[in-house]
Amino acid sequence: GYNYDSALDDNGNPVRNRPDGSFYKAPNTDTVMLGDIDIDGKITATDARLALRSAVGLEKLSEREIYIADVDRNGSVTSADARLILRASVGLEKLQK
Repeated sequence: GYNYDSALDDNGNPVRNRPDGSFYKAPNTDTVMLGDIDIDGKITATDARLALRSAVGLEKLSEREIYIADVDRNGSVTSADARLILRASVGLEKLQK
């Protein structure tokens, strides 16, 4: 699984640990877009993969990540959410907030 441990950079700003070990500054949670599970500012196949792994029990998402991943708003993260996120990542779907 992925490790999204919070940390602080040299200036005390919050950062997140990516699976490859690199860090990025954590965005304001009020501006997170639906479907952007890894919160990197864009909806990608990686987000769809996280949703699918969660749907089949291979990934444990935080409450915030579940909210972001549940794009069909049925109360749980399913393969249908992963499909919608993947379609959105290639421009075939528009996700509503």
